[in-house]
Amino acid sequence: MAAESDGWVGMGWDRTDADDIRRRLDEGADPEKWSGGRPLHRAAVFGSSEVVAELAGRVADVDALENGVTALWEAVVSRKPENARALAAAGAGPWRLSIGAWSPGWPSLAGPTPGLFSVPEWAVLTDTERAAAEEAELASYLYQHSAVAHSCAFAGLRSTDRRAVVGPPDAWVEPPRRDYWSH
Repeated sequence: MAAESDGWVGMGWDRTDADDIRRRLDEGADPEKWSGGRPLHRAAVFGSSEVVAELAGRVADVDALENGVTALWEAVVSRKPENARALAAAGAGPWRLSIGAWSPGWPSLAGPTPGLFSVPEWAVLTDTERAAAEEAELASYLYQHSAVAHSCAFAGLRSTDRRAVVGPPDAWVEPPRRDYWSH
């Protein structure tokens, strides 16, 4: 007995073809789930703003959570400002709490797109938060092609000297060379 199709069979990570997404949805693809995940969350990271807008218009809740975060959170932290704008235009809440006491608006303020959303009067980063965000942004940029260094910077781990990152190979462990960023 063959498994029933969810309408997303054969769909890879590319979420930029709005006509294909629209056709699949019109033919019955479920806008709420795809292979155990939410299509809107995947589109927020891997799709175009047109695909995000199409899916956002077809889901029951544009602020639905997957793994504790909204699609808007995913768009902001994945540096997809056009997708974040499309989600906000569809009603996603930039100041809705997501992880801990953070909303998608906070990493937006702290990241490369501080003017992405209108900012409530109470949403102001302290000098300490701004400095930490700037350091994290710099580390993320500097180490974007080194999975180990990026992970350490993300976790807030700091070397006591440069040797651990740029020293001879016997000074630290390095994973096999491969592309850790593409899916």
